[in-house]
Amino acid sequence: HKNSFVNIMYLENDTGDLVLAGDDINFQDLSGNSLVYVDDIGTIANVGIGTNIPNKSLHIKTPANINAEINLESGTNTHWRMYQDETTTDLRFWHDDDVVVFDSAGYVGIGTTTPEHNLDVAGDVNAFEYCLGNECINNWEDLIDILGISTTTDAF
Repeated sequence: HKNSFVNIMYLENDTGDLVLAGDDINFQDLSGNSLVYVDDIGTIANVGIGTNIPNKSLHIKTPANINAEINLESGTNTHWRMYQDETTTDLRFWHDDDVVVFDSAGYVGIGTTTPEHNLDVAGDVNAFEYCLGNECINNWEDLIDILGISTTTDAF
């Protein structure tokens, strides 16, 4: 059977823009696999990359053993990458190495790819205030009072 096409593609003379108009637009490779698919659902269009059934504004799907990735690059600056690690399902932010990881348990790792707590930081932490339970401190004297450390000993 033959496909009927109701989509329109034309070159806008005034601006040089390539205009695609229609209900759904599907860019396919020669084998018929969807490369980029625009699903027009009224006033909002969902775009699928690697899928012809996008379920969000932007839906990226890759084959097995390939990470779904987005690269961000401004000017001549080195790029950042956000990707879902296909082997672990982690969401990772990368800049020369994995910098921040959100794992499937909801743990966040900064400087570590294997967080074991809600927030796991491998490195220094700089904070204006630190709270443990209901006790918040913003200077060393408060910490000494909370911990009950005598200032006359060599505790530090």
